[in-house]
Amino acid sequence: MSVTIHQLEHREAPRGYSEAASGSGILAVAGQLPAHELLQAEAGFAEQFVSALRRFVEVVESSGAARTDILLMRIYVTSVTEYTGSLREFGRDYKEALGGQYPAVTLVEVSGLIDPRAKVEIEGLASVPG
Repeated sequence: MSVTIHQLEHREAPRGYSEAASGSGILAVAGQLPAHELLQAEAGFAEQFVSALRRFVEVVESSGAARTDILLMRIYVTSVTEYTGSLREFGRDYKEALGGQYPAVTLVEVSGLIDPRAKVEIEGLASVPG
């Protein structure tokens, strides 16, 4: 199996990992945090969630897949209570970001993320055409 590493040109290259890697028709997308500016501004849960989701979809699309090719998303949150309490705020953005097609989802509450200001991180798998 040949593996292709994907990196977004306009983003600073991560150290010690890749934004995404594909092989055998599957794209694995590394965990995506909210945009750095939102973390600095200590944005609320809904805003952070939408940002992380959009960054995740951006990696999928820049790697040659479509948002409707997303097979699985793993969503790590620091508070399930904040997640469920914000559903109405980000629901429309969630549907729009995924093109109206919902992948399999796992939601996990964690004690913390790599950036202590982050409230959400999203990783997942997509099918790569061809």
